[in-house]
Amino acid sequence: MASAAVLIPVTLAAVWVGGWAFAGLAALAGVLMAWEWSRMTFDPRHAMRFAILIGGAALVAAMAGQIGLRPIHILSGLVFWAACLVLSLHYRAGGLRWAFFGVPYICLPVFSLVALRADPSYGLLCVIWLLIVIWITDTAAFFAGRSIGGPKLAPSVSPKKTWSGAIAGVAAATLAGGAFAWFAGLPGWAGLGILSAAISIVGQVGDLIESALKRRFGVKDSSNLIPGHGGVLDRLDSLVTASVVALGVGLVHAGYPNAAQGTLVWQW
Repeated sequence: MASAAVLIPVTLAAVWVGGWAFAGLAALAGVLMAWEWSRMTFDPRHAMRFAILIGGAALVAAMAGQIGLRPIHILSGLVFWAACLVLSLHYRAGGLRWAFFGVPYICLPVFSLVALRADPSYGLLCVIWLLIVIWITDTAAFFAGRSIGGPKLAPSVSPKKTWSGAIAGVAAATLAGGAFAWFAGLPGWAGLGILSAAISIVGQVGDLIESALKRRFGVKDSSNLIPGHGGVLDRLDSLVTASVVALGVGLVHAGYPNAAQGTLVWQW
């Protein structure tokens, strides 16, 4: 509880301030996730070199999201990830392949969150909406799963998750998204409600992916950086996938640099 009492206000303050404060927080989260990922997927004796590699890429991703997509950023990212892909395919066995897979797994969410928040018109609203959808989904799924129970969602990956919890999470996120659009005065509240349902599903898939990865490498938590809550990867597993999809939807809907507007505003 003490860690949550510190982390939540810090996170909300950075979201509110935006700019380099939020980019810095996202970059820090990326560096910490890189360290956890490297320890989890690779030989601990050599994990630090990959933590530095992925952490450096996360810093670049945060800077690119804040400054804006430019040809040099796109070219550098493509070259870097292509090199990582070649290396991961070369090392087909062992944790090294998984270590390089951490580059897109960590850097894409970092870039997505910063790029969404960088929108001066809708960035703040977009990130707040995204956090609300994820938090509402987790809360509703937890309480519904405990009170209703029923068939397990993915017993081989996460034995505690149930279909009732997953459905409750999607329903709660849909209502929260529609209500958010109405209170914020955004047009197309139904559209944002539907997108919130989709983001809720994507976030729950991200949670399952993280659980599957931990089972794959035989660890209970990605680290103990957050006392009582595990690691940064454990806390941001849903946001990792949800942020990337939210940015993708915004880019398809409104293009760059209006991705946050494209995510929130639906003229229905």
